[in-house]
Amino acid sequence: MNDNERLLLSQVCNDNLTGARQTAERILNGITSNKDQAFRDNLLRTLQQRKEFLKLPPNLDGLLIAEDMSSYPETRLLVRDRDRAVLNKVCAARRAASKLEEKGIRYVPSLLLHGESGCGKTELARYLAHIMGVPFVWVNFSSLVGQYLGSTQERIGRVFQFAREHECLLCFDELDAIGMKRGMAQDVGEINRITIALMQELDRCGNKTVIVATTNRYDHIDPALARRFATHHEVRKLNESEAESVVRRFFEYAGVAIDDDTVSHLAHWGQFSGLFKPSIIVESCTEKLVELIVAEEDASGNRPDEAN
Repeated sequence: MNDNERLLLSQVCNDNLTGARQTAERILNGITSNKDQAFRDNLLRTLQQRKEFLKLPPNLDGLLIAEDMSSYPETRLLVRDRDRAVLNKVCAARRAASKLEEKGIRYVPSLLLHGESGCGKTELARYLAHIMGVPFVWVNFSSLVGQYLGSTQERIGRVFQFAREHECLLCFDELDAIGMKRGMAQDVGEINRITIALMQELDRCGNKTVIVATTNRYDHIDPALARRFATHHEVRKLNESEAESVVRRFFEYAGVAIDDDTVSHLAHWGQFSGLFKPSIIVESCTEKLVELIVAEEDASGNRPDEAN
């Protein structure tokens, strides 16, 4: 067994479909025998078709935003053991989907991520799409909620119909915006209808449909809606060591060396009551990187022309 074959087996067993496809392409391009030429060309065409990014139909223009996760910068992301375990669970459920369906067992690989704002829930959802090797498709709530009675439910139906027919990860970011407990909002009737529509569509999903929702108001999600998600997971803030790891990963990915004092300083920008938020830390790192780039240009005398 050669290195490529070992790598391919490892990637398949660890659900790294994006990496597996890249390794498979290298193996196929290395096939030179005439008897395997047709086999090689056919699989290469299949991989090329996989690379073509997901196209949204006109009737979903503005309702859904599709992002290609094939080149996700995973080396920059800190994935803690407890977070990785839940992502692996969802990947395993997706792998078992067909077998469960054959046995008449319904199990939608669905995940509800909750926790304070800025703790990295949406990034985990993007990373999950990356390791599954599928597009990350998120719902644009500003276009989803219509002003006319019943229009929102009709749009929700279109969104789920797309997810059932296309291989993707469908994400409802900040689910509490449309899935609040019934009876909490002023426009009770409409909110109730939207929540019920969400539950009905989730019930219609097949075993291969991957649904992820995020919320920082877990207590506001309707309990009946929350129960539709097979897995619930709290994304917690970082401790000091994890915060410093986020800083180091950021600058290693950017190819910029920084000292330990700078790492500690940037990590503590996100501190609150002894805990840290990834979003604030990344913001502080980005500002520091801008500062370093400008200082380097100034020192070299290679400053771009400033606007008049």
